Amino acid sequence: RGYLYYAYPKDTQLAREVFKYWEKACSIFESYDIPEKTLNYYRKKVQLSLLRNNSSEATAYCTLGINYIKTGKYAYQKLLFYWWFYLAMAISYLQNNPENYFNEIEDCLNKVTQYEMLFNSSKKFYILQVKAIYLYYKGEYEHASAINKECIVQLNGSRYKSKIDYLPKQLLHNQNVIDHVIVNDEVTSLVYTNDKLFNLPCL
Repeated sequence: RGYLYYAYPKDTQLAREVFKYWEKACSIFESYDIPEKTLNYYRKKVQLSLLRNNSSEATAYCTLGINYIKTGKYAYQKLLFYWWFYLAMAISYLQNNPENYFNEIEDCLNKVTQYEMLFNSSKKFYILQVKAIYLYYKGEYEHASAINKECIVQLNGSRYKSKIDYLPKQLLHNQNVIDHVIVNDEVTSLVYTNDKLFNLPCL
């Protein structure tokens, strides 16, 4: 049920419900023997870590998820989960002191792009959103601006209605920051950079 509210602005009660549902999901996994849900468990732990702005914990759970895909008995939908964990890892590196992780972010984005090409998801806008923020921190402002605008175009063609309701405002906020326009609003995504400049994707 958490996914019903994950895209809501962070200052709403519905958005805060996400914590309750996903903490309960993790508690159920930890209390019972359901190894076939291992990848889902790692994904939830990553999501909760990102919601708490605990980027090091999120990165650690991403690594556990990726390693499980390689060797785990119940690893399924491998391309999808590789795509998800590498993108989540890039987001975790962006949350805090991204200038220390440019190589890691670049590597994650390269892997995500490769997996994207293999299974052709309709969530390319997520990759573009992350890439635009990454380029901003690298000081490549014109490139970042162009990528974020492309992200907005991709989103408009997406079938993810829950994202479409709130993401345009978040992406416009990001665009204004990238273009050095005076910003009077705050980040509204449940996942955001620690300096509170950018809305990050809620995967």
